[in-house]
Amino acid sequence: MKISSNNTPNVGEGVLMPHLQHRFRFLFGNIEPTAAKQISSQTIRIELNYKHQTGTVIIAQPLAGGAMHEVLWRWMDNKGVGYIIALDGVENPHYVFKLSGMQCTNHTIRFDYAESDPVEHRIEFTFDGLTMANPEKGTWATNSE
Repeated sequence: MKISSNNTPNVGEGVLMPHLQHRFRFLFGNIEPTAAKQISSQTIRIELNYKHQTGTVIIAQPLAGGAMHEVLWRWMDNKGVGYIIALDGVENPHYVFKLSGMQCTNHTIRFDYAESDPVEHRIEFTFDGLTMANPEKGTWATNSE
């Protein structure tokens, strides 16, 4: 994994994995847009459990990027919304998950001197509802009541 220090066309700053044809973005919907874009570009894994309405987001951060800590701490104090956007190889969305009522339940940070990887944030959360949109077909589905 490589953290970019420059803007790469169609990728921007963040985790570069150009060999992957399909990508995704995770957006926290209730934080400042510039910070949301930075976090989105550094998200490396998302896990959702539909049945229990829980999830985990793993975010990679260069050691010098300390502002992310403050943004995540502010986000943890509020219920919010999140979006998972599945993209094709040229940044067109295939579908979008909207997670409503997101609430942070745990946040751990991994510093590992033995590895040259960046710092990893592991954010565990619950959500009240999940809505899925398919932009190509214009359809919506939901599991919330």
